[in-house]
Amino acid sequence: MPNINNYIEKYKNISFRRRGLTPLDVMAINEISYVALSEVVSKEFDFGKACGIKDILNYYNEHEKELKTNNILFPSKRVKLLRLMANSRRFRDIELCAYREELDILNEVQFCACIVKVPFVADFITFRGTDDNVVSWKEDFKMSYLSKIPAQKLACKYLNEALDNLNGSFILTGHSKGGNLAVYSAACVDESLRERIERIYTYDAPGVHESVVESEGYRAIKSKVIAYVPEDTVVGVLLETDVQTVVIKSKLFGVMQHIVYNWQIKGHDFDKAKKRTDGSILFEKALKQWMKNYTEEELKVICDVAFDLFADIKIVSFLEFKDEFHKKVSDLIKAVKSIDENDSKLINKAFSELMHIYISLATEKLKNNKPKFNKNKKQHTKDKISEKHSNIELLELIRSKLPFIGGSQEVDNEDNALDFIKSKISFITGSQAVDNEDNALDFIRSKISFITGSQTKDDEDVVE
Repeated sequence: MPNINNYIEKYKNISFRRRGLTPLDVMAINEISYVALSEVVSKEFDFGKACGIKDILNYYNEHEKELKTNNILFPSKRVKLLRLMANSRRFRDIELCAYREELDILNEVQFCACIVKVPFVADFITFRGTDDNVVSWKEDFKMSYLSKIPAQKLACKYLNEALDNLNGSFILTGHSKGGNLAVYSAACVDESLRERIERIYTYDAPGVHESVVESEGYRAIKSKVIAYVPEDTVVGVLLETDVQTVVIKSKLFGVMQHIVYNWQIKGHDFDKAKKRTDGSILFEKALKQWMKNYTEEELKVICDVAFDLFADIKIVSFLEFKDEFHKKVSDLIKAVKSIDENDSKLINKAFSELMHIYISLATEKLKNNKPKFNKNKKQHTKDKISEKHSNIELLELIRSKLPFIGGSQEVDNEDNALDFIKSKISFITGSQAVDNEDNALDFIRSKISFITGSQTKDDEDVVE
């Protein structure tokens, strides 16, 4: 299935004059905020001092080994995107300036933003999301109990400074925490400058604190927000949001869909799904129900204790686990055992309750989805699988009932469909052999008939 890199490669020689800005262009431009480097990009809010995207690529080529080894921000697909954009007719004239980055371990703050200019098209203010540093992730979790985190304060300052020093309108973008910063800063910017914000694009970004949702500034900008989330999103359902959401089909599942290179495209746009998966909706309900059971102070203790474990074993970046992995995991386990008794009880209680809530909601959903039968007609009244249905049709029905099994993988013929079904529900079917399509169909029905609903009932104990 094609992704953002396939799009850039296919349309690299099509200028913006021939085809205007697309949603995929915007996401590609946002990704540049992850590779823009302080050694290359000026800190000044001055396009006269801007550098080109090729300058960034040249610097990366000169320091490739060092950057790929010590920085999680340079996975191969992002490096490929940089190369494709820098060497394309469509993106080669991109300029960057006003690169501001702050990482403060002591005060637990991580922030990064820059301005990207696409000449004669649009100017972008891009906010970087979470990186590999422990404090970066801790700051994210702080959003669950703080109405304002340090990075959000820096985002507001940055946006005001950008609009004060530069002319024209801007498009704001951000992935993950970067999307949160884009929305938050737009809601808090001076009212006189707010009209110069043309649009705000976020990519699988958490929402904002409920106090922000209720603010006048947020109400003024929420119609400008377009929030993209993958169909099985986890991050994108955190906190509060009431903006326009576009659901994107994606490879893999759960938190792995947070990576935008797993998002599927169709032509010049994303391949959109009708709705989020049941698993994503269930996770959102469970988490929000769980959070209501704890005070802000208790959430702070849970956050502090969990992340201070890494400080106890002197881990600053998650990349440090690459070296002496087993020793560091062993050290982490020892640190867990040394947690204060009261804090340990709170954390154990919290995680146990979260699991209990999730399982309870999942069980309730299964009960509600039980097949219903008509006692008079003594036959199933839900979806039936016709004897004439193909393996591909059967696979699609299984996917609709068990989306966490089916995923979004494309299956293009009968043999592949049968193999895919077997591989995904092997924990149900076991090792029994199926030697032809009819036998396979009957066997799958017998094992998951409560889901597919092809079974008929004769007795009076059927569910109404």
